[in-house]
Formats: sequence, C-alpha cells, structure tokens
Amino acid sequence: MITIYKKNNNELEEINEFEKNTWINLSNPTKDEVDSIISRFNLPEDFITDSIDIDEKSRVDSEEGNILVVLRIPTPDINEIEIPFNTSSFGIILLKDYCITVYKNTRFNILSDLFNKKIKNAEILEDRIKFLLKIFHKSSVLYLKYLKEINFAITKVEKEFNKNSNNESLTKLLNLEKSLIYFKTGLKSNEVVMNKFKRYKLVQKNEINDDLLDEALIENSQAIELANIYSKVLDDMKNYFFSIISNNLNKRVSGLTIITAALTIPMVLTGFYGMNIKTPFQDNPITYIFVLGVSILSILIPLVIIINDKK
Repeated sequence: MITIYKKNNNELEEINEFEKNTWINLSNPTKDEVDSIISRFNLPEDFITDSIDIDEKSRVDSEEGNILVVLRIPTPDINEIEIPFNTSSFGIILLKDYCITVYKNTRFNILSDLFNKKIKNAEILEDRIKFLLKIFHKSSVLYLKYLKEINFAITKVEKEFNKNSNNESLTKLLNLEKSLIYFKTGLKSNEVVMNKFKRYKLVQKNEINDDLLDEALIENSQAIELANIYSKVLDDMKNYFFSIISNNLNKRVSGLTIITAALTIPMVLTGFYGMNIKTPFQDNPITYIFVLGVSILSILIPLVIIINDKK
C-alpha cells in the first residue's frame, strides 16, 4: 500500500499525487508497487527489497546522493503465543525532495505515534535529516516502552510460578528471554547505524539535528542497559525456578524411596510366612496379628514422616 503525505498548515495531509517535500509510505507493498517506486525515483532495487526483508539487519547505505537507512523496530504481537515481542526491519530512504518509508510488518506503532495527522512536527518533511532522526529517537523510545512491558510480564510469570510450579510458566519465561535477545540484537545494530550516521557531515553542520541524534543515542543506550538488566533477572529467575523444581523432585524421590523401603518389610514378612515350609511360631494364632501389625506400622510410620516433612 502506497500512501503520500504533505505538509498543510503544519499538519500532515494525505494526497494522491507525488509532490516535492512529501513523505511516501510503503506498507507491505506489492511487487507492482515496488516496481513503480523503483522506476519513478530511479532507486536501486535493494533499497526497497532490503527494507521489506523482515530479517534484514540494521545498516546505512548511500548511492548517488540517496540515503538508505534500515533499522530494527520493536513489534509486539498480542496474537503470538510463543514470542510476544519481536523486531522487524524498517527502511527509510532519503531523496532530494522526498522521504520514503518502507516496511513489511503492518503492526508498527512508530508511524501512528510519530506521524499522526495533527502532530505539530509536520515541518520535518522539509528537513530530510530531521525526519530520519525523529524515527531514530522514536524507535529507541518504543524499545524502552516494550522493555517495561516485558519486565511486567516477567513479574507476572514469577507470581504464577510461585502459586503453581508448572511447565507453562517456564515456557513463558523462555519466550520472554527470546524477545530480549531479539531486542538486544536490534538495539545494538541500531546503535551502530546511529553512530555511523553521526559521522555524516550533513548532521554535523546542523546543531539541532546533532542534538536530536545524541538524544536518540542516549535513549538507545538506556534501552540496551535495561535489556541487559532484564536478561540478568531472567537468568537468575531461571536458576531459581530450576532449583525449586529440583528440590521438589528430590523430595518426591525421597518420599517414594521411603515408601518403597516401607513396603519391603511387610513383603518380606508375608513372603517368609507364606512359604510352604515349617516356620517359627506358625501354629501360634498371635503370629498372624504380629505380622499384620508390623506390616501396618511399617507403612504408617513412613507416611507420617512424609506428611510432617511437607508441613
């Protein structure tokens, strides 16, 4: 889908024709739409194809004055049971008179948060670099936002596990760990792109843009630090969970061992007196009561020990 926006009274207005100083947004574009954009603006094909490749790493490239920046953007998926948070590629192409964004994943919040039609920053369409830096900053802020949601999810899983130790809690914990791995990888690759872009003379000449880039880098660094902290928390929680599971398993194995040993005594006694040979006191009627009593006691005593141990 191709959508075109231009500045109108400091707001973003959707238009139908290509004009200078406009923003062209390609959301999950078809092959015909990709071909039309490549042909109209004489772009290298990989500028578009790399942007819609969901596994493309963050990078910056330039050709004939056109700049391509690919970022990894956080994408929550409430319908995804296995991995609740992931990252997807997001391409920004800066031409002389146009700003083009390209992405395949339609669950991005970055555009709706940054470029709603009533936003006061519509003038960014007149400054290509500021347009890009705003996206840099917003992507870092989104990482921080979703990292807080991951932290909340970790706390929730911990409470669930303490109430009921089950495999489902462990699975949720491992899936959150996968999300953190994706986030850390995306944040670090984005940081490399931002630092590389900071060396462009176009940014250094503009003090305001340089401040925006520094702010984006600070937010990105904070997100990396948070991701590392939450990863450490997850590691500690996994060790804690596994220790509890191991202790519970040891208790159950010990209980089964005691029961097995207890059952051995009546089995030996009944087996001994059940043999077809002459045994001591076999004619004494009290012998049956003695064997029965010892068998019952040998079962009850371990049961009492197990019950007291649980308390």
